Amino acid sequence: MTTVQNSVNNGVNVASLLGAREALTATPEGAKFKWRASHQWINGTHSRSTVAITVRYKIDADATPDEIKALVAQSQKRSAVYDIVTNPTNVAVEVNQASA
Repeated sequence: MTTVQNSVNNGVNVASLLGAREALTATPEGAKFKWRASHQWINGTHSRSTVAITVRYKIDADATPDEIKALVAQSQKRSAVYDIVTNPTNVAVEVNQASA
C-alpha cells in the first residue's frame, strides 16, 4: 500500500503553492497586473490618495465552479496582503528627542 502525504502548513498546501509558482514562472503572462492610483493635495501636508483594487482570476482546472470558489475564498482568508488591505491597521508615529 502506498501512502501519499500532503504537505500542509498553517492550512496551506505547500506542494500546490510551489506548483502554482512554477507554473507562473513558466508562463509569466498569467500574472499580469496594472496599478492605478489617484492623489489629491488638500492643504499643507494634508493629502488624499486612492487606490481602486480589483482581482480577476482566470482559472483553467479540473475542478467544479464550487471547488474553484472555495479555493479563492480560502486564499482570501490566508492572504496577509488581503487582510492588510481590507482591515487597515492604525499606525502611530512618535518622535522622541534625544536628551543631550
